[in-house]
Amino acid sequence: MEEKALKILKLLQDDPDKIGRMVGGLDSVLDYLAKHGVINQIDSSDEFWFDNDLQDKLIYKQLSNSEDKLQYIKNFIIRHTFNDLKIEGDKIIWDIDPDDLEKFFDDRGRDGTAAGVAKIVFDNDFFEWFGGRTYLGVNDLVSDLDKTNRKLLGDKIIDELNGEISKEDIENSDIDLLQELLEIQGSPEFLTIDTDNISEILDNYESLKYINEISDIFDDLSGSWDNAYNSAYENEVSNLVWSGIEEMFGKTEVYDYTITQSGKKLYRKGIKIDVTPNIVNLFMDYFGNQTHYHEIDYFGSFENMMNEYFEEESKIDFRIPDYPDHSEVVKLYNEYVEL
Repeated sequence: MEEKALKILKLLQDDPDKIGRMVGGLDSVLDYLAKHGVINQIDSSDEFWFDNDLQDKLIYKQLSNSEDKLQYIKNFIIRHTFNDLKIEGDKIIWDIDPDDLEKFFDDRGRDGTAAGVAKIVFDNDFFEWFGGRTYLGVNDLVSDLDKTNRKLLGDKIIDELNGEISKEDIENSDIDLLQELLEIQGSPEFLTIDTDNISEILDNYESLKYINEISDIFDDLSGSWDNAYNSAYENEVSNLVWSGIEEMFGKTEVYDYTITQSGKKLYRKGIKIDVTPNIVNLFMDYFGNQTHYHEIDYFGSFENMMNEYFEEESKIDFRIPDYPDHSEVVKLYNEYVEL
């Protein structure tokens, strides 16, 4: 039967239309060749298959009938010179620049898109996600301090105020807590601020507002909070971007490299994606479930193949958060703050 199948293969290559009419279509011919163990003897990169719009169909039949589909794809990479895919031991690595990954993210939407977020994440330049003040009031800056930083802030306030507030200033401020503390101390000309009462002051919003008006103690805190707020958001959306890539293609590794342009050395970043876990499904979907205007050798790379693939498939997408996770902001805030 194999000998007969080889004869049919020869007839197919001599006159594909004729043999197709004889057996009920070219798909039937390929099915016959697959059934009789001939299909994988064919070189899919031969011009005949490309010129007769049979290359994609042949590759799908070969892949479907391969016991080791990953090995078939490794052979395909070499045969079809997909140079952006590297075979490294048991792995298949896709080497791509970050800018070239942006097109695989969904760009539909009015206010913000996954593609827009990915572009910012991949860009090396600093980006401020939230401009201006990101906290409600000075009490927020204090209440989210951990125990260590709260103590340091209390010590700093005592030091900045020289350990006292005048009776005249307290009466003018009309702050109940400060007036009560002054009375407890016997209404002297100055209220002594020390470790005995600083905790009460830190818990009192009006007292904190007053201290903020007469000193710049909270300036550094507010800057640390804004930085933490932006960093927490950056981390969150970056995770969405990289998780999307990993889910669709595989785990990533970012690396640095240099190029020389007009005599100048320029620093660039590249991304290596281990597509081994997902590449069989991507190939099966591309060749088996999609119809393409051009055969695969027209595209010539995995990047171009995937660009064509996403003409029919949904691109990487995610819901863009409105603000960062508060617990992450607090964690970073206490790391950033310097007292």
